[in-house]
Amino acid sequence: MKVLLSSKIRIGYIAQRIILLLVMFSLIGGIVNHCYKNNIDYSYYIFWVSLFFIALFFLPIIDFFRNVIKSLVFTESEIIETKLFGAIVKRIKYSDIIRQQRQKEYSSSGRVRISDGYYKTVFFLKNNERLIVSQNQYVNYTEIKNFIQNKLKE
Repeated sequence: MKVLLSSKIRIGYIAQRIILLLVMFSLIGGIVNHCYKNNIDYSYYIFWVSLFFIALFFLPIIDFFRNVIKSLVFTESEIIETKLFGAIVKRIKYSDIIRQQRQKEYSSSGRVRISDGYYKTVFFLKNNERLIVSQNQYVNYTEIKNFIQNKLKE
């Protein structure tokens, strides 16, 4: 198996995700600390609303460990996707890619855009899964996108 191309993860992307995790942990810690310091009436609705928001704060944390940090290795016949700690998760054959769609993602606050955004390419697979290659996540996004497109033309 000869490696033809490997993805390069942006350091800024990892830093952005780690900062998000730290903010989430500090918010959760603040809410839990407040609950311990004050006598909370469990029949009071604010307790249950706070508990709901604590549960919502765990979603980005779970997403971080499941999907965010992944590396892609491209061989002659397939794409090998590895997750955070190096376990091979998926092997995707180029023939399994049905179509692709390019999208632009924006960071916004209400109607005002905070940044110019970034592109991502979504590759739809035969088994109803998707492979997302994001300009925000990979330094060599254009090279990866062009490599896959050339493999699909073959």
